[in-house]
Amino acid sequence: MAVDFAELRRLSPEQKLQIVTMLWEDLRESPSVLKLSQDDLDEINRREEYMKEHPDEWLTSDQMWARVDELVQARADELQKK
Repeated sequence: MAVDFAELRRLSPEQKLQIVTMLWEDLRESPSVLKLSQDDLDEINRREEYMKEHPDEWLTSDQMWARVDELVQARADELQKK
């Protein structure tokens, strides 16, 4: 597989985020690709239980991506001022 990293670096932050999101979704739909140890699975389960017990401490994925968008926009605005 040939990936042109120079071309990827030239993409806008929004385009990079779109690619990362698409890749993440693809991985999420292919769980057989990720081989997790029992310790990893136990930790995932522990964290999931904690999340259920303390929902006010966590962001939804929509909230998280909205925050990412805010940070990307703030950085873009900052760079434009320079």
